[in-house]
Amino acid sequence: MRFGVLGPLHVAAEDSDPPQLVSDPGCGPCWPCCCGGRTSRFRSTNWPIWQALRLYQQLGDRLVQANALSRLGAIRRYTGDYPGAVPFLQRALRLYRELGHGNGEGAVLLSLGDAQRETGDLAGAIQNLEEALRLYAQLDEPLGRANTLSGLGELRRLTGDHPGAARYLEQALQLYLDLGNQLGQANVQVWLASVRRTTDDLPGAAELLEAAISTFRRIGGGGSEAWALNRYAAVISASGDPTRAEALYLEALSLARETGRSDDEAYALEGSGECQLLRGETRAAVTQLGQALAIFQRLAMHPDSDRLQIRLAGLTKPEGQPR
Repeated sequence: MRFGVLGPLHVAAEDSDPPQLVSDPGCGPCWPCCCGGRTSRFRSTNWPIWQALRLYQQLGDRLVQANALSRLGAIRRYTGDYPGAVPFLQRALRLYRELGHGNGEGAVLLSLGDAQRETGDLAGAIQNLEEALRLYAQLDEPLGRANTLSGLGELRRLTGDHPGAARYLEQALQLYLDLGNQLGQANVQVWLASVRRTTDDLPGAAELLEAAISTFRRIGGGGSEAWALNRYAAVISASGDPTRAEALYLEALSLARETGRSDDEAYALEGSGECQLLRGETRAAVTQLGQALAIFQRLAMHPDSDRLQIRLAGLTKPEGQPR
């Protein structure tokens, strides 16, 4: 489902049910109004939602307020503004809980966990996703369970629990297969590829990523394709082909900029910079890595910015020039 610029406002005015949860393969579960568009479209969507939120605050309609807040948070999350998403999502979560609206609560818990993961709050993300998993089990909501298991799988990988990560992701993949959800399947293939890469199964990782990229291209998921291309490029580089890897990073960079995915833009800049280093082009690489660092810092993606700061410190002299 796709909405025009005024679509979310019309939804808020015409009914009081939250939109159906969908599976966004690039960043986990989200609202349909936040998938598949361009950055300018997301930015212009903010204004009518703000108008709707203010109107329904005056009218005292708390359910539509919660819907508007979750959409505002999802827009910021999708465009990479993870710190900006958190306050909106927390306010929406409080309202859904006060109203006893389980589906709205579960979707916001997932979005909040995604934002927390990207800003480095892994413990908070795990807590919210485990709560969402319990909630979706009570609601007998298989898509919500699949999305939550997928997110928990990636969190387990980030904490070093690779068997646990694979277990969660394989459960999610089976649910998506049962539902016939191609986006969800491709999403999990990317996460599983990360587990394979971490455990040095580079051929297995490449095979999963190739399948996911093919799905994203077939169904038109440009932002998700950029996300997968970055991970595929990393696998190809680790396999000993930096020239091909750099071409993939540049393709990901173009798609990320086109679709407004600032985090994927930063990863592509970092990856192509590392490829330049392998060719001995230190000055150009430092410039690229510096651009990536600036984006990570702007998005408050602390683990990535901390890691890249250390990397740049080893490549530059005290006065900031390349070594």
